[in-house]
Amino acid sequence: GGGLSEETTYANSDQLIGLVSALLELRCWDGALALLEVLKGEGVDAASYESVHNALADLLHWLLEDLYAPHSFSGLQLARLNKGDDVSLSKPRITYKSKQEDELRAVEGIVTMPHQVERLPAGAETLADFPTLISPLMVWLGHYIHRHVQVWTEVCRLLKEHIRFVLEKVGAASSLANKAAALQPATTLMVRAMLPALSCSTNIPYISSLIWDCLKQYPYELRFDIYTLWKGKGLGKEGLGDPKKPLDCSFAEATALLGAKAKLKRLTKENMRMIGKQLAEFSTTNPFVVFGLVLNQVTVYENLIPFVVGSLAISTSLSRDVMAYCICIHLERDKDKQNSRVREGETSVSSAFSLLSKFIANFYRRFPTVEIKGPLHYPPQLVGSQFDF
Repeated sequence: GGGLSEETTYANSDQLIGLVSALLELRCWDGALALLEVLKGEGVDAASYESVHNALADLLHWLLEDLYAPHSFSGLQLARLNKGDDVSLSKPRITYKSKQEDELRAVEGIVTMPHQVERLPAGAETLADFPTLISPLMVWLGHYIHRHVQVWTEVCRLLKEHIRFVLEKVGAASSLANKAAALQPATTLMVRAMLPALSCSTNIPYISSLIWDCLKQYPYELRFDIYTLWKGKGLGKEGLGDPKKPLDCSFAEATALLGAKAKLKRLTKENMRMIGKQLAEFSTTNPFVVFGLVLNQVTVYENLIPFVVGSLAISTSLSRDVMAYCICIHLERDKDKQNSRVREGETSVSSAFSLLSKFIANFYRRFPTVEIKGPLHYPPQLVGSQFDF
């Protein structure tokens, strides 16, 4: 035949999906990969099925077990397991029914079969190539890793150690281009999986802090480039045409936009802290949506500035760094003469630009730990590009 029919792909028993899950649970990656490619060619996102992304997460956890052990809480002696605790994420299994309480575990142990993958060994050599080694799995698991917080945590911690190892090897005095080339595998993993997963996830500040532990090691130029790729071609429904942005991310951004608009309308001096907590639910996962809206508001209503800055006290370190990026993007709009805050032939600036400057001053006075290099270096770059700043 010439490919898969719709009846075959979406059969009641989901035979192909079940076969992919079974191969992954048996650690036969080559066989599973071949089927994943076939399904992708037919327009089927196999990882969107619960059984497949569960099996992918289980396999990834098993692969990283030895490598992750020295960096886990117990390995760092930050936690102690009680007697009888199960340290594994889950046992490999074949699931025949959707309800967890009715699962039948036909495979309690993994039999030896040809072409099975092996665990990644612990050591500096493996850590140096960590993003490249897990890339084949992460390409398929992608943003669905947000449904598996334990595996997500493991990848974040190992990625942090990988970035530290690479930057130490390259050297602090190395050029920006050399650092970018050395960090390219980690950057790809961050842009394609970790940050989209954050956009789709529920409000988990701890995961945001783990991702920030990775990103804060980057120079601000590379970090802002990552934010540009994370933002994509548009937010919410504007990002639906971006082939690199998952549909789940666009839906999460649209939801965050509606929620943030409703909260900002109620912002007053009396409920500043309460609204800040509610805004943090959206800014932790989708900071571009919230802060783009915030910057548009504060350049119109001056009385909102102290309340908005006060409400950001609940935000995460990653969110505040994204705010610095959003400020630069807001200044970028001034290159367009139609949106310019500086009127031609005049020596004064518009009120909107004046209010933006006041907001920036209030923001950095309230949060002095946020890196200011981006907004400080950006105006000279505009001047260098022959823009009358």
